[in-house]
Amino acid sequence: MKHKSKKNKSISTSSIIPKFSNDLITRTHIFYLIILSLLFKIMTIGSTIFIFNSYIDYFDIRRYVLKSVLLSNGQLPYFSFPYEYPILSVIPNILAVIPSVIFSNFILTFSMYQMLMIIFDVMTTICIYYIALKVYKKEKIAFISGIIYTLSLCVAYTCLTRFDSFPVFLMLFSIFLILYKDELSMSVNNGYFINAIGFFVKIFPIVALPFLILYESKFTDGILKDRLKLNIIIYTVLSLLLFIPFIILTGLDKTIKPYLFATGSSSISVYGNTLTYNIYSWLHDVFKLSIDSNSVSLVMTIIMGIIIISLLGIAFKMKKISELNLIQFICVSLIAVIIFSRFHSPQYFMWITPFFAILVADDIYKILVFFIVQFFAFIEFPIIFGKYYTNISYVSSIGSYEWYITLLFFTIEYIFIFILLKMILSETIKYNINQYVQGEF
Repeated sequence: MKHKSKKNKSISTSSIIPKFSNDLITRTHIFYLIILSLLFKIMTIGSTIFIFNSYIDYFDIRRYVLKSVLLSNGQLPYFSFPYEYPILSVIPNILAVIPSVIFSNFILTFSMYQMLMIIFDVMTTICIYYIALKVYKKEKIAFISGIIYTLSLCVAYTCLTRFDSFPVFLMLFSIFLILYKDELSMSVNNGYFINAIGFFVKIFPIVALPFLILYESKFTDGILKDRLKLNIIIYTVLSLLLFIPFIILTGLDKTIKPYLFATGSSSISVYGNTLTYNIYSWLHDVFKLSIDSNSVSLVMTIIMGIIIISLLGIAFKMKKISELNLIQFICVSLIAVIIFSRFHSPQYFMWITPFFAILVADDIYKILVFFIVQFFAFIEFPIIFGKYYTNISYVSSIGSYEWYITLLFFTIEYIFIFILLKMILSETIKYNINQYVQGEF
């Protein structure tokens, strides 16, 4: 089926450097961003230990290394040992253990795993630069976006302690491939395939998928159905390849459980650092209303669903989705999933930081609020974790001075997140309202 383009396409080039950018400036910016990214991670380790008197949480990394060793001994996840993540999250484990097998030194696995996460994070920074370049058409703002991301304490810390750098990179790389399909002279299928791989690593990259499809559909007639068919084929093939062997070995329940439940969800109903728990604490413990946390969680889940469905509806109705709109849609959807969920882990802030870095780069006040938000997130973990709150609840007894400090801390943190959201969306909302009034939405 031939598609009629809604606009004249620019001539494709073999370079990933867009026609509105300067090759030398772009390459220089990327070089500086790589150096800054590496230096700031070293500074993060030092500041966490010596300035904040805290610690580097290696609990998860140690578990990853142990599973790498088990994999190298021929054992299978789900079947030979418990495994709580989607199956392709073992890719870093396999890569990290290769030098250890070659040199018969499994201590190398720990360092290799961290090195891999740093490499993925650096590549994420490069993707952010190019995506911002597409959004703003200015090298300076793209460079600022990259700097903002590299200077995020939460990202630097999470990169050293969790494997989320890998799925975050896959999500950003898939967006990059779709935005630059013409410049790269590359099939758009690659972008959707990478996004699907991200889903089978840690679920959340799929949040970007519907908006990427709708973004493309606004430029070419009849492409929506083709993209839907393409992704159905990709997910069907990957599901058959990745599910069937483990269903045969371990059964359906163990195979699909990592895709249905958050880690730790079986033992904790509502996490202590969530907005859900914060609202519950105000209603139940401060205002003495007879309400349980599960009821609050249900309302929050409904709100999350309404927000995401509304965003999809708006994106579907829009005559054109700009690159800026695309990043806004993905960012708000991820925030809705994170904030209105009853689960919350330290690495969640890393998922949305790339999009914040792009969306705040054009205004100094947005940048200021962003760094306030990420500083709160860094204080949340690792600084006050275990001292003021745990995954289950606030540490101090209800009504005590320390309990109120914790309650106010999380309240202020979430207020700043909503302020930041307002700042990055207000101009777009006003513009789209005017377009709607004029019948051009």
